[in-house]
Amino acid sequence: MNVFLLAGQSNAHGWQSNPADLIPANRHYRDSPHPGALLAYRQRNLATPTDTVGLLAMLAPQSGGFAGKFNGFGPELSAGKILATHQDGIVALSKFAMGGAGLNTNFKKVNPTDPNPGHHLYAKMLAHFLSTLTEIEQRGFIPDIRAMFWLQGESDTDVAAGLYGQNMEQLIADLRADLRVPDMKVFVTEINGHMPVLRDNPGQAEGTATLNAALETLTTKDPRVHIVRTMDMREGFADGIHYEANQTIEIGQRWAGAYLATIS
Repeated sequence: MNVFLLAGQSNAHGWQSNPADLIPANRHYRDSPHPGALLAYRQRNLATPTDTVGLLAMLAPQSGGFAGKFNGFGPELSAGKILATHQDGIVALSKFAMGGAGLNTNFKKVNPTDPNPGHHLYAKMLAHFLSTLTEIEQRGFIPDIRAMFWLQGESDTDVAAGLYGQNMEQLIADLRADLRVPDMKVFVTEINGHMPVLRDNPGQAEGTATLNAALETLTTKDPRVHIVRTMDMREGFADGIHYEANQTIEIGQRWAGAYLATIS
């Protein structure tokens, strides 16, 4: 069974992605799930402390922890359906997202004796991914991790921006080692500097440019790392820092397209 990992902060979670806002061309992702696309989803949004832990089930909008208490979704809703359409057999997506989480402060692999529980997201994310793999095996399938999609960085556009490249490189190395997939492809998502919170704050605007440059450098150092563009989305955001539903669908489409381009 082909497995895809997804992780990040609130835009990966889909904080403002309300299925009711989908335009007609995108409603099939909500209304017509692909029977070959499964999702195991774990999120804990800092603004609404709801912990949702999902075993593998048909890919669909999820409940718990979204901005308007609606059943929301992240880019997996479109990415998963597209990948299932173009892959043989069943596709499983394992997603871990935490609103407001930074790579430098939350997602780095840390010493387990670190007293700050907010610094232990790496261990929780890894445990979720491993749990999904175990469940797949218990269902009689052999899991095959094909790629990871990453959408995170808004929280690192401050003083941590200069550390993002080395932090991301280490995160990828740690995940490849701990998951025993040394050649795992990773698709990192460009942070959109047109979002008002990032655009209108000079420090964060500079940090966004620094962070995206670090991602570019990483793709030149590691041919298995690919960048997914977002900067052409210049307006229409749900708020100052979040994508709206149709933009989230677009990102998922780009994720799937970028992966499929590597195997064509």
